Amino acid sequence: ILLPSIIILLAAPKRKNFVLRLVIFTLIALASAVTIPYRPLESMGVGEPWYSIITAFGYLIHFGVLIVCMYFVFDIKFIECFFCCLMSYNIQHGTYCVSKIFELLFPPYHNLGFLYMGLQWIPNGLIAYFIYRYLITKQGFKIRSTDMFIAISCGILVNIFVSSFAKCDTAESEYVYYFLGTSVIACVALLSLQLFNVSEGVMLQKLEETKIMWNEDRHNYKIQKKVQDEFDMKVHDLKHFIHMFEGQVDPAQIEKMDEILQGRQFINLYETNSLALDVILNMKNQDCLSKGIQFNFSGDGNLLSFMDDNDVYALFGNIIDNSIDAVKNLPKDQRIINLSFFSEIGSLIITNENYFSGNLSYGKNKTLLTTKTHKQGHGYGLASIKYIAKKYKGDVTFHTEGNQFFLTVMIKGNIK
Repeated sequence: ILLPSIIILLAAPKRKNFVLRLVIFTLIALASAVTIPYRPLESMGVGEPWYSIITAFGYLIHFGVLIVCMYFVFDIKFIECFFCCLMSYNIQHGTYCVSKIFELLFPPYHNLGFLYMGLQWIPNGLIAYFIYRYLITKQGFKIRSTDMFIAISCGILVNIFVSSFAKCDTAESEYVYYFLGTSVIACVALLSLQLFNVSEGVMLQKLEETKIMWNEDRHNYKIQKKVQDEFDMKVHDLKHFIHMFEGQVDPAQIEKMDEILQGRQFINLYETNSLALDVILNMKNQDCLSKGIQFNFSGDGNLLSFMDDNDVYALFGNIIDNSIDAVKNLPKDQRIINLSFFSEIGSLIITNENYFSGNLSYGKNKTLLTTKTHKQGHGYGLASIKYIAKKYKGDVTFHTEGNQFFLTVMIKGNIK
């Protein structure tokens, strides 16, 4: 368990004096493995089922020592350390069961020392390395659900106790193979659940960060709106004051002053009857203007009343951000974004169109991959859009026509 634990946890921040800590606590963990009290039981004549039960508890004690040791090496929360060590236990237990199946089918295999150890250590290290790379791309392993964490822990615990009763000296029983085979399947399923938990947890963390941004931008928007209203009112009064001098001042001068005042007015803000949408539209519109992008929008914010404000902010923010990234370096006549939404048979339909250059990359299940050179920290935009759509029992589709990208988001809700 120690090898995959260290490999996986390398994706986490390290504590001060990392190398020294790693050496010391690795030695402590190894020492616990050879001092577990269950080992003399067999020579003492302890029979089943007590031997298997005590053995399983012995493994769990060693596992607990390992978790504590790794916690003092890596700078993460204890529950996150526990979670990663559970991954390691899943990996080790699964490869152990596979090795036992080989041992039952081919008894001489147990005496082939290097092969016997290789079929446990090499898969342990390789699987842990792939999980390490996965955690690096996710930039962490925030746990999504405590309930799921508890369920996974209980599943692993049951799996360990069940497989502890599968002994090589009872190989004539076909149930031994069932136990071990089922245990391997359970390990794969539990590990998959853990990786899903990581993926969903990171997405929720990104949305939490977006929620903080939304609160800050909402505050800034209200200030900007108030300043705009006061400024426009003063400009309006000043225009009336200037026109009081018509007939006394050269009309060309009055017209020139009108043009100057018009230039001092703020750009009209979007007002859609949805504060979250107004905030993101006005903020992104300013970004588009600074990059010479033509941003076209149509939609009634009242249609979004059934959605959480944070979801509205994150959904439209990610859609527009992706479009800005796609068109900002294109020729001026292609720097165009068309965003709109409307209701249709009880659903909200959001459409977005923009040009793009280059080739799109697709992953598994036709998942669109980020086109950025540095992949780390990117690629969450479309994933966030899909996550929010799924939350409202909706779906996301996209297609291309030439060098144009078309995105459609369908969301179900109580649309007014």
